[in-house]
Amino acid sequence: MFKEINFSELLRSRGLKVTKDRLFLLSVIKKSKKPISIPTLIKSAKKIDRATIYRNVKVLLQRGVLQEVSLGHAHAHVELVENTYHHHHVICEGCGSLKDIEVSNSLESLIKKEAKKHKAEIRHTLDFYTNCVKCKIKNEILN
Repeated sequence: MFKEINFSELLRSRGLKVTKDRLFLLSVIKKSKKPISIPTLIKSAKKIDRATIYRNVKVLLQRGVLQEVSLGHAHAHVELVENTYHHHHVICEGCGSLKDIEVSNSLESLIKKEAKKHKAEIRHTLDFYTNCVKCKIKNEILN
């Protein structure tokens, strides 16, 4: 899904300093292969204090290095943004499983058109919620 990313170049291209903490956080997020919750990120990055993690995640979100993904939980999840592979998600409301999907080019064209019209970058997320096959079967058995 993700090509090999040079995190130092990515940070510099977004006007950010390259720090050990940022490089480590980005590597943890990439290794997760799916959106990672902030509490999980904190557990995975034990050598970095909580405030530093929150501060860096906020900056990385603002600069478009990360995007927030809502999985219907009380806490945020984040994932890397890669310009060459913009995608959305189908999320199971039962078990929380997540699949990446691409939406039609016409929707993406509309968003680009609006961005050009407003002379601004428009970031967006589009998530679909359903029940996966396993959860549907489980619900049918229980009902």
